[in-house]
Amino acid sequence: MQKSMNGWTTSTDELDKCGLVDKINSEDKYLVVGTHKDVTKTGYATLAEALKKAKEGDIIVLLPGTHSGDVMISVRNLTITSLNGGNNPLSDNTREDEAIFTGTMKLGVELAKLTIKGIKFTGAAQISNN
Repeated sequence: MQKSMNGWTTSTDELDKCGLVDKINSEDKYLVVGTHKDVTKTGYATLAEALKKAKEGDIIVLLPGTHSGDVMISVRNLTITSLNGGNNPLSDNTREDEAIFTGTMKLGVELAKLTIKGIKFTGAAQISNN
């Protein structure tokens, strides 16, 4: 079975290995950022690239690893999550490696309904108003 994500086609088996297949359904648009040992193709190299293409209602999934850089978030009804976004943070047996953010997420003036979950902020990482 094949799932298409932003022009990339990845087999369901590849997505099953990293737990992402459970988060994809036919009604939501997923923008995948980064690389993962079991995912051979992703849509975007950085969060900034994904945000440039994001539309209202999209879900951006940061794959495990460190994501840096300052980004502006101005898309309404947006979710930024990781493979751990739906997992219990106190449980080690269901968690993937962390998606770590080290930059600044600047929030646009007209922003509404932003959800950020499963992302680890480290160092000087922050969320700020524009």
